[in-house]
Order: sequence, then C-alpha cells, then structure tokens
Amino acid sequence: MRRIIACCAAAIVGILSAQAAPSTDHGQEIADSLSGGPDFWEVRGLGAKDALSLRRAPSAHAPLVTRFANGTVLRNLGCRISSGSRWCRVVRPGDPAVRGWVNGRYLRESSGPN
Repeated sequence: MRRIIACCAAAIVGILSAQAAPSTDHGQEIADSLSGGPDFWEVRGLGAKDALSLRRAPSAHAPLVTRFANGTVLRNLGCRISSGSRWCRVVRPGDPAVRGWVNGRYLRESSGPN
C-alpha cells in the first residue's frame, strides 16, 4: 500500500512540474529593443526573387499587409515564439502605418536606416 501511495505521489508531482514548466510557444516577448534586442533589423536570406511577408499577426496564415525585399531595414518592436517559429513585430521607419509581423528567420541585426 505504501508503494502505491509513493508511486501516485511521485506521478502527481511529475504532472504538476510539467504543467508549471514554461512553454516555448506561449507568446512571451523576446528580443525587443528595450530588453537588449536590436533597434533595427535588416531583411536577409531570401532568394533573389523572393520577398518577406509582413502579416497582421504572428502566423503564416494571418492576412498579408505587404512584402519586403532583401536589404529592407525595419524597426524592431519585439519578437515572440509562435507555433515553433520566431516572429518579430516590426514597423517600416518613416512609415508608421506599415507595421505587422514577419518571420524572424529572415532578419539580421542592422545599424538602422541610412
């Protein structure tokens, strides 16, 4: 009987620990300019004829706002992990109406607009 109780108690502790563990897909902000992330990103790593999609939400299925070519500089408003990918909220410098989310895979730190 003691073994059964000890086994059940260990299982309960394991379940509670797993529930308390942070998830990598919880949407926590990372890499914003206030917490040590870069102030600006530059779009890099796209194919010659490809463009990076700016979306309304951090998802490949979210509505498209516009697209950016390699070399485009964007202001960093913060990133988060969503569905296993890093998505970064950005705005085009000098055009605050152009803002949304891009896949962080195609962003590199930049010194800012020239």
